[in-house]
Amino acid sequence: MSDLYLVRVIEAAEEGKALPALRVVAGNTLFVGQPGPSSAFAEKTIRGMAEARYNAERPTKKNAERVFHESMQRGEEDARPITSATLGAPTGETLTLLDCQVWPASGGDGVQVPVVRIPLAAVDGWWPGAGQRLKADSGGGWLLGFGVVLPVDVEG
Repeated sequence: MSDLYLVRVIEAAEEGKALPALRVVAGNTLFVGQPGPSSAFAEKTIRGMAEARYNAERPTKKNAERVFHESMQRGEEDARPITSATLGAPTGETLTLLDCQVWPASGGDGVQVPVVRIPLAAVDGWWPGAGQRLKADSGGGWLLGFGVVLPVDVEG
């Protein structure tokens, strides 16, 4: 069964209500983003693909405007297979996060993406607002061990 609080967050986002940023853990990944309507997925996907094309072109001041318009057009073409699907009414089974940071649990760099969709079935935990950083105990951690008993021949 889905988390009814999170389902209500998705419903509120679909209605266009202002919501706080969420932190969502799915698998070994932390997502930090603004809940938004699923309808924003297409627009943000096109924009993200256009920006990637624009940056790959490395425009100069002289050709920046032309490259921008070409990138927007090509971004829309690139995104069409993703965004042209007939989705019907939102089902509340997928969370859309806008302007999302994606962080690996293993540490290291994260990425900023225009939009991400997370199926509720993949969500391990979530919370609104920030958290307080906790420093790991330098001497702690988990110690897992096992022993093996071997027969000892004492007679001979």
